Amino acid sequence: MGRCCAEAALAHGDKVAAAARSAASLDELVAGYGDAVLPLDAVLPLEMESPARPPSSRR
Repeated sequence: MGRCCAEAALAHGDKVAAAARSAASLDELVAGYGDAVLPLDAVLPLEMESPARPPSSRR
């Protein structure tokens, strides 16, 4: 459904920030609409995730 909404907005002349598990899967939209699409990779790299602290270390 998200892709359909993005395509409808783009067809209307709007700009879209589109997120996907892999930004490469948005290549077709970028090819068709150019700079009107900002492709975003929705998966954070592991090194950016914060490890959960055990309850005993919280104050």
